[in-house]
Amino acid sequence: MIYIVTQRDPFFTDSFLYTFKKMGYEFTVLNTPNFNGGFFAGTKKALKLYRPFGFIKLLIVGLYLKFYRIFIKIPVIDFADIQKVNSFLSNALPSDVILSLSAPARIAVENIHPECLKVNIHCGELPKYAGMMPIFWQLYNNEQNITITFHHMSMNIDTGSVISKISLPAEGTLFEISIKAKIVSAQHFAEILSQQKNEPIINRNLPTPSKLSKFPDSSHIFSLRKKRKLI
Repeated sequence: MIYIVTQRDPFFTDSFLYTFKKMGYEFTVLNTPNFNGGFFAGTKKALKLYRPFGFIKLLIVGLYLKFYRIFIKIPVIDFADIQKVNSFLSNALPSDVILSLSAPARIAVENIHPECLKVNIHCGELPKYAGMMPIFWQLYNNEQNITITFHHMSMNIDTGSVISKISLPAEGTLFEISIKAKIVSAQHFAEILSQQKNEPIINRNLPTPSKLSKFPDSSHIFSLRKKRKLI
């Protein structure tokens, strides 16, 4: 079984899930509260990032996409917190695959069977853009391309041996790029699964980041908004 640990939203993670499902893969989503705080925590951050007008647009699109979920059946198990996810995964079989897709906290890989393939998808160059909101920070720093890093999970966040890296042009709004990144991530993850018996393509350990990026504050958001639309 493929288990995808995420904090599901109707925009970004669903773009990954729908793409992956259309490619014929069966999987189960292990869903955790957004930003470790649920609906209200996610709403507060969305308002801060997109402002009221952008948030209303987000809300309208989100309601439509949540209705769309009725027609695409994806197995989901909801968990109150990441600790309960870790407890569930401690019983994973050697043949299982564990994918961290925007998981809100560290997955306890040391408690998962060592033969499981355990992959994290991070939409940023590591260790430079370790932590939260890597696409935001790449746009903030005027990167011309968005890097997506696929690596084996380890005990430290955003470290472990690299499997591969891909990139896409930093063209469009923050919202558009974030959706595109999830779609191409799903396509590339399928390629990784087809080659999982091979050695990692790059096969080097990532250094432990000196710091993890946080959710941007108002000054960072204002600065990026002057350079490009966020939604």
